[in-house]
Amino acid sequence: YFALRFSNGVENSAFRYAAAEDCTGSFNSTFGSNAMLVTTTANYSCAFGRQALYSLSTGSQNCAFGAFSLYNTTTASNNSAFGYETLYNNTTGAGNVAVGRGAGYNAGVLLQTNANCVFIGYQANTNANALTNVIVIGYTAQGTASNQVTLGNAAITSTILRGTVTLTTASAHTLGGDLTTDRWLSSATNTLIGVGVAGAGTL
Repeated sequence: YFALRFSNGVENSAFRYAAAEDCTGSFNSTFGSNAMLVTTTANYSCAFGRQALYSLSTGSQNCAFGAFSLYNTTTASNNSAFGYETLYNNTTGAGNVAVGRGAGYNAGVLLQTNANCVFIGYQANTNANALTNVIVIGYTAQGTASNQVTLGNAAITSTILRGTVTLTTASAHTLGGDLTTDRWLSSATNTLIGVGVAGAGTL
């Protein structure tokens, strides 16, 4: 009912009440009540689930799968959200990927303009807005700065990395853990080193 009611676009598909009601863009697909409700000139986007991409107006090449996913996105493009409320508060942040219930959504901080970020896991997010190039993986894991990778939440007690781990930056690398027993490979000398005291160390 009302699906594509006023649409003048090309090759759009809409199923359910008021989906893509006023869309004049082209090559969009929607399934779910009020999905892409206010979309006007957006192209090549897809929304599946109740009110997915609800606020999208002109952003293109977005994919939202799950109720309320990318709900507040307006003009952003190239976002992919999979799961209930994924990237819910994102408005103009582009190039993000979120997988898992509430990924990319923080109930305490409006994450509106994060860009080129990856969130994988239930409520994986950042603690601040306007960050870029952040990768966050794990249940409730949280990124804190741009150009950062976060694996796991604060409850994680060990991380197992298989194969060769390469440190490529020229600056020193800070390592945590019990350096009394742990041994690290020096990127400068290609040898194993150890420190005789517990706590953080620098390689």
